[in-house]
Amino acid sequence: LIIAFAIFLAVKAINRMKRVEEAKPPTPPAPSKEEILLGEIRDLLKKQSGGL
Repeated sequence: LIIAFAIFLAVKAINRMKRVEEAKPPTPPAPSKEEILLGEIRDLLKKQSGGL
């Protein structure tokens, strides 16, 4: 009976850890080279047009 209770607590703890890992939001992927380049072009165009 004591062993069954210990196994129950171990399974409960493992399930709780899995739930915490699933709750973490995934990190957004780093911007690609294309996105960085497009951002730089956008910034240059803003500068040329007077920041409108």
